Amino acid sequence: MAEVKPAEISAILRQQLSGFSSDAKLEEVGTVLQVGDGIARAYGMENAQSGELVEFETGLRGIVLNLEEDNVGIVLLGPAERIKEDQLLSEQELSHLLMLVKACWVALLTRWEAQLTERVQSMGKSTICHLREKLQE
Repeated sequence: MAEVKPAEISAILRQQLSGFSSDAKLEEVGTVLQVGDGIARAYGMENAQSGELVEFETGLRGIVLNLEEDNVGIVLLGPAERIKEDQLLSEQELSHLLMLVKACWVALLTRWEAQLTERVQSMGKSTICHLREKLQE
């Protein structure tokens, strides 16, 4: 009978378990009831939260805004023609929502920068030179 060595068994178990991933992901899936005016109504999303990002099976995304007892209202972030009744949709990971928030902030900051640049340029060169001198004092 062959001798069993605990170190060898441990090494084999470690090797086999090294590729194990415990990334379990539970998605809530809903079904579109109706679509119109850039809003979709869906049921089956009992745990949806206001502001949550969802994705339809066509790839179009939306934001849950209106929570009702038996359905949710979703603002579509694209053309409503791509969404039909009985299509499936699912919740998205938080990372997608963070990317959306980042994109909104970048757009907002870009707009502010453009407005500030326009105002400074409209002040005239003498005013800008005067402001620089005051800041350097």
